[in-house]
Amino acid sequence: MSDVVFVLGACLDPMVVRAYAAKLDVDPTSVRPIGRAYLPDHEPCFVSTRRGAALSARPRRGAATAGALFECRDGLRIFDAAHADHAHSAHRRLARVLTDDGAMHTVQCYELAPPDPVRALPDAEALDPCLRGLLRFGHDVSPVRAAASGRRPTTEPSSVFVYGTLRRGESGEAYIQKHDPFEGGKGVVHGSVGGRLYDLGTYPGLVPHADRSIRVQGEVYTFADLDAVFADLDAVEGFAGYDEPVDEYVRAIVRVDLDGRERVAWAYVYAGSTAHRNVIAGGDWTARQPSGAAQSAGA
Repeated sequence: MSDVVFVLGACLDPMVVRAYAAKLDVDPTSVRPIGRAYLPDHEPCFVSTRRGAALSARPRRGAATAGALFECRDGLRIFDAAHADHAHSAHRRLARVLTDDGAMHTVQCYELAPPDPVRALPDAEALDPCLRGLLRFGHDVSPVRAAASGRRPTTEPSSVFVYGTLRRGESGEAYIQKHDPFEGGKGVVHGSVGGRLYDLGTYPGLVPHADRSIRVQGEVYTFADLDAVFADLDAVEGFAGYDEPVDEYVRAIVRVDLDGRERVAWAYVYAGSTAHRNVIAGGDWTARQPSGAAQSAGA
């Protein structure tokens, strides 16, 4: 039986995994990387441990701590040993993490420190494996670099993809515009996400799809303060948080195509039933419905 675990920090580096496998006399191939993932509403931070500083995560709405999912065929001995070697009180818990295909997963996740950890700045020996591991999975390393230098990390993703009544000219656009979105003076940035758009009546719902030739059209907005943005939008979309039961929408992470360039962005994806729901041809809500006709907020 296999376990799936979310890992961040030095254990993303295969050299670290191999070293612990050798120490424990465990087959290193029993640990298989699945792909990159994110711990939502948490930002990276470094905390004091028995061996110096280690990468951890602390709550911050609108941030996402980058890591990866691993499948462990013979239990979690390698990762258990690596975390116990560093932390004063490492333990595992179930957590909901996101992958950039719009999916949410409930997996094992490590907590490295007590609720009020002592912050610490890492030396090169502690930082370098973290950066190598992040680069291995194609993550942006700037949030971790910021945390390592004592600065508040930038949020990544820093943008929101909207595809329904939050779009420019639609009934809910005020929820976006009140937070002063910016995109380098370019105005509205159009993009698309792989998936299907369902007609829910007065608003639509995005369901991401593996066939990325099927696209949903929308707009990408970047914000300086995603905490304030999601304080509003989570309430509008009925999203109560990752530890609460899922209702109609989940705040997920998706890959947005911007004329051949890809960016990860937040998006509210539909989590309800699609039975008896019509697919909107072309995936464009504004082409489906005249501007301003919808009265309910929907992503």
